[in-house]
Amino acid sequence: MLMGESRTSNGTGKLIAALLSFFLITAGGVVGYAVGSLFGLDIDISYTLGEAVVAVGTIIALGGAAYLRFDRDAIIESWKFMWWIIVLSAILMVWDLYDYVMAGEVVHKGWLLRCLSSLVLCLAIGVAEEGMFRGALFGGLLARFGGTKKGILWCVALSSLAFGCAHVTAEDFDFTKWYTVVQALCKICQTGIYAVMLCAVVLKTKSLVGAMMVHAIDDYLLFVVSTGLFGETFETEYVTTEADEGVSTIVFYLIIIALYLPTFIKAVRYLMKVEAPQHGPFVKELPQLQPGSEWQAPYVQPYAPQMMPPTQDYPYYGAYDQPQPLAPNAEALAQQPLASVQAPQPAQQEYQQWDAQQPYAQPQQAWQQPAWQPQQESAWQQPQQAWQQEPAWQQPQQQPQQAWQQDPSWQQQQAWQQPQGQPWQQQGASRRPPRPDGLA
Repeated sequence: MLMGESRTSNGTGKLIAALLSFFLITAGGVVGYAVGSLFGLDIDISYTLGEAVVAVGTIIALGGAAYLRFDRDAIIESWKFMWWIIVLSAILMVWDLYDYVMAGEVVHKGWLLRCLSSLVLCLAIGVAEEGMFRGALFGGLLARFGGTKKGILWCVALSSLAFGCAHVTAEDFDFTKWYTVVQALCKICQTGIYAVMLCAVVLKTKSLVGAMMVHAIDDYLLFVVSTGLFGETFETEYVTTEADEGVSTIVFYLIIIALYLPTFIKAVRYLMKVEAPQHGPFVKELPQLQPGSEWQAPYVQPYAPQMMPPTQDYPYYGAYDQPQPLAPNAEALAQQPLASVQAPQPAQQEYQQWDAQQPYAQPQQAWQQPAWQPQQESAWQQPQQAWQQEPAWQQPQQQPQQAWQQDPSWQQQQAWQQPQGQPWQQQGASRRPPRPDGLA
């Protein structure tokens, strides 16, 4: 199975598949070399492009496509982590240019095209080598052994050692010449430290794109002067057989290793603090649970029905369908059956007031009937019987006037209420006569 597997598997299948893809990438380089020789292309570019294409394909097949997506933040974070290494490569580029100028070398006529081909070559190297070592090899080891912090450190060490050994050959270990052996060991140490820093970048950014870009830029700064400006062939001879040059190369490697130390120490500190598990690009991570904890479903607040008296908008006495603010005893109410929750009965007067406010409480008149209905009086439209009429207390009452209300003199305006100038208005008659019933 080549697709991403879950974290529950032990990752052995992923490790085996990654190791097979490691050799498959090398075979892709051989195919690229053959195609370049057939069509007369640059051998170095053809070989490296073949490795790069197969590396990308195998990483996608193993389930690591997410680590190959272009991520601007990952590139910026990789630059912040490896900026000192890029600065050192730029210094070496200037030093190399100074040597060529002092030696009187002439710039190649097609230097622009050579610089562009060097850029393509270095980009292919970055994709191929990072896909092989930080992608296939490091990712496969993490899939199997990345469950613990100790396993993560072992994965970093093994993949970095493999990356360092890939930069030397068996012929470089000529034990008859001690300086060749020391050069090979120094080269393994220098590239191994470089690989540790790139492993930290991959773990930090969760992406291979940043490591690929940093690797490509670093190589381009080291090779653009020799292969681009001055047109030399691309050669990577890391061990020399001459005694004088061998000693100088050893000193050079030791200086580079010393200059790598600040970034290397930063990478080691990060690796010591990285949290386990780290299963790499080929295993889909699942949510982590704390030791002793259990997976709990999201808490759902219990619904407590609110008993409300009827209103004009809601003429039924009972619980609203819409959730209401919970009462202090909401949980106890929610556990009881709805039928057992008794609502307080409102007063009879509240029912009467509500009935009087309803539009449908009054019988429909004849003029309110639809036009298509026959115009005949129904039983409910006939005049009400005496017992159906409104009670006397609801009808307008015509009570007989009292004796003092029948007195015409009382119905007349009093002297203080009459307009001035009337002949019957008398001075001092500002007080009305007392009522016959004795009320004031």
